[in-house]
Amino acid sequence: MRHPLAETYAEGRLRLLRLAEDLNDAEAATRSTACPEWTVKDIYAHLAGIATDILAGNTSEAATPGWADGHVADRADRSLAEVVEEWTAAGGQVSELVETVGEGFPLELFVDQWTHEWDVRAALGNRAAAEPDTTTFDHHLEDFGRIMSEDPRSRGLPRLTVDVDGRSFDVGDGPEAGTIALSTFEFGRISMGRRSMDQLGEVDWPVADPRPHLDVLVRWSIADRDVIDPAIVS
Repeated sequence: MRHPLAETYAEGRLRLLRLAEDLNDAEAATRSTACPEWTVKDIYAHLAGIATDILAGNTSEAATPGWADGHVADRADRSLAEVVEEWTAAGGQVSELVETVGEGFPLELFVDQWTHEWDVRAALGNRAAAEPDTTTFDHHLEDFGRIMSEDPRSRGLPRLTVDVDGRSFDVGDGPEAGTIALSTFEFGRISMGRRSMDQLGEVDWPVADPRPHLDVLVRWSIADRDVIDPAIVS
């Protein structure tokens, strides 16, 4: 059965490939604010590496830092054009698998590509501005809600309701603390660690110290510096 995100996944890859066509060497070498150790080219190298590893069955270490850094290291001597050529071929084959394997692919595949699309856009700034497609997080919001609600670190915390564009879940099983309201886009960027403590402090928290809740809501580490996304909000 076709995966419900098959088209979304393919379109996201094609957006990034089109964006890469016009990048010069300086832009390809631009350091990412979201992934400070990586350049824009390195992000593409990681995405190409994911596709190649999926086809090779090399996924036992998937979603680990070593696995991702290996993608970058293995392609350090290649140009962005060479990396894009690899991802065009391997990514197309993975898209064909997504079309047929259905829900056999984990949410990390889709969320990772979505996240890195916006990491690239954040690195490039306004020349890469776009209107976000949040279909990936819309589809997986219940999964994220379950993961966060069941996280052992949420036990004993005041019960915080997280409202994401009208859909909500609770973090914590203690006394009711109130609600934070986030757009789907902002939830996606926060949960993937693409916001700094200063940016997280701009959220209207109903608790005096949100850090215990952030340990649950942020699935990766909090960004060291502000990540500014050139998102066009209609």
